[in-house]
Amino acid sequence: MTEKHKYKPGTGFIYFGVILTAFPLFIMIINGGVMTPVMFLMMAAGIACIIVGAVKKSNLRN
Repeated sequence: MTEKHKYKPGTGFIYFGVILTAFPLFIMIINGGVMTPVMFLMMAAGIACIIVGAVKKSNLRN
């Protein structure tokens, strides 16, 4: 019998944060190095999601 794999809490935040961080960088490369304020905010939100996911995933919080 196979057991269903269970992700730790916070893994979704990390995945979503990586996408939110990588997408503006990809668009910036296509755009010739120009970063708009919206792309900067998307990157900031992505980094915040990664931090939240790491905190939720860590066992430091009980």
